[in-house]
Amino acid sequence: MKRILFIFSLFSIISFSAFSQMNGDYNYSIAVRGYTMMQMPRILNETNADSFTDAPLNGIMVKFNDNQISYRINGTFYNKSKRFFNNCETCDEANGKLTDYAFKIGFEKALTIQGYSHILL
Repeated sequence: MKRILFIFSLFSIISFSAFSQMNGDYNYSIAVRGYTMMQMPRILNETNADSFTDAPLNGIMVKFNDNQISYRINGTFYNKSKRFFNNCETCDEANGKLTDYAFKIGFEKALTIQGYSHILL
């Protein structure tokens, strides 16, 4: 767990801005989800159900900006095989696939409030 926290803090320190965020030259942004750690639901009487599943490079996001509202389209996909033992004496080893996918559409609006100070003489 300490290694995961160290890697997460390292990624948060080493960050950079995309060119589309620095000026208004581009009206879109593209992002790739680098790493995901998720907990899948228990299958049958799985003995190790509390373990987390790693999913590197499993999603993409495209954001369109029309200078008032940004529209986001986000999609993730995970598909891997899984082998585990059930929690009983006569059970065999179970083989199967884990599949997880999501598709999201959203929008965001940035509000900028400018304040003016007046000096009265």
